[in-house]
Amino acid sequence: AEVNARLNAEHAAATAEAQRLIEARRRALEAELAAEGARREQVFRQRLERRRKELLAAAEAAIAGRTAARGRDARTRAGQLQAELAALQEQRARLEDAILADVKIEVAAIAQARQVDVVLTRHIVSRGPAVVELTADVIRRLRR
Repeated sequence: AEVNARLNAEHAAATAEAQRLIEARRRALEAELAAEGARREQVFRQRLERRRKELLAAAEAAIAGRTAARGRDARTRAGQLQAELAALQEQRARLEDAILADVKIEVAAIAQARQVDVVLTRHIVSRGPAVVELTADVIRRLRR
């Protein structure tokens, strides 16, 4: 029984020593793993930062190029629109002149038919015995 007790004690001591060695090795491996993980993370972050800077520089260059091109396009388009506006303003003026000429012809024809000597175009005259209103007749003739 004494031999059995001594064997059990040695077995317990050997198991405890093995557990201590295993725990020490586990801690050492965890420390190595943490150090390697930190080193790899640092390398990764450096590479990531370098790549981020490269991408930013490329994007900024592309944006600058597009901005310059858009500026040129906008100036070209503005010039085209200015020319188009001038042409439309000329066309409008010609149309207004043509409309006014048609109105004047109709006013003159109606005035002559109704034996009116003077036609006021920019003045409002209150009704009176000698005032003849031609507006409704002119509008009717223009609509025909």
